[in-house]
Amino acid sequence: MENIADVLSNRIERIFQEKGLRPCLTPDGKILVMDDDFTTRYKLDIAFNNNDFSCIVLGRRDNSLRDAKNFNVPWTSGKDIREFLEYLASMD
Repeated sequence: MENIADVLSNRIERIFQEKGLRPCLTPDGKILVMDDDFTTRYKLDIAFNNNDFSCIVLGRRDNSLRDAKNFNVPWTSGKDIREFLEYLASMD
């Protein structure tokens, strides 16, 4: 049986790969999403625990990363998980 955090992480990776971007995991567990020029387009500060996960999404604007959206999603809410993933998929 797969761990739910691993399932979510794999889905996040696929979303960005489909956009032609490369998601990379930092040593402290953050996700940097880079383009082919190694420019960080997005940063996801994601934290998993037993009941939910939280994620601060930073996006590139005006040559710096800025707060785009914050999420706190319970594992038991399929609707909230889908909305989180749909938000990531909709980002430019």
